[in-house]
Amino acid sequence: MAKVLFDNAHGENSMLEDSGAGSFSKFSSLIAKEGYKVGEIHDEKDFTLATLKGAEVLVISFPSKKFSNRDVEAILQYVEGGGGLLLTGEWGNLHGNADILNTVSQSFKVMFNKDRITDTRHVHEEPVTVLGHRTGTRKVPTYALIRKFTLHPITHEVKEVGHISGCSLSAPKYTVLAWSDEQSFADLDGDGELDPDEIVGSFATAVSPDLKKGRVVCLGDTSILTNQYFEQMDNRKFILNILHWLSKKLM
Repeated sequence: MAKVLFDNAHGENSMLEDSGAGSFSKFSSLIAKEGYKVGEIHDEKDFTLATLKGAEVLVISFPSKKFSNRDVEAILQYVEGGGGLLLTGEWGNLHGNADILNTVSQSFKVMFNKDRITDTRHVHEEPVTVLGHRTGTRKVPTYALIRKFTLHPITHEVKEVGHISGCSLSAPKYTVLAWSDEQSFADLDGDGELDPDEIVGSFATAVSPDLKKGRVVCLGDTSILTNQYFEQMDNRKFILNILHWLSKKLM
């Protein structure tokens, strides 16, 4: 049985069983239904090449704790040995996630940018909490709809996915899987408004580096994996395709 391993040793807090909106429980349940075994790494001392080799896919989602040189070397050796790696970030280098992820992704010629892909034609509603009590919601224009895809097994039958407060990616053009619409912009200060120093255009939101061995997918958004957004649009299909492709079930 193929195994999907989640790293929770670097501040990811993936929450595979919790039923909350920010949990990955729907994702992990789907993984199990698809015939995969789900595992987690909770302690950095267990983040070793020997542990990683026990999985077909390693998921590192929105880390907030730096990788040691030993950790980076283990990840790179895992991929070089044929492993599948999914890296997901968030907007604006929140909790240092871009800097942390880039210590790994730069080896694959991919960089997580310190911006937030914003499209004022769409809004993201988030709860407003005062003294621990929910008082309502507020609308934030940070929900970019992704409709431009490269022909690839991962994008098969995928027409639209969400990019909820996610960053853009810098990578060779031929490795890009998905782009934001031309009307989106790279929000650098996180205020949801287009400023003179911010660029309007189409930005890479998903990338798969061209490698001789192993497979890697980088996403600028982690929210797509959460219960709140997992089943919206074609998010579920997109993530499932990524999982199957990384594990080599999908060629």
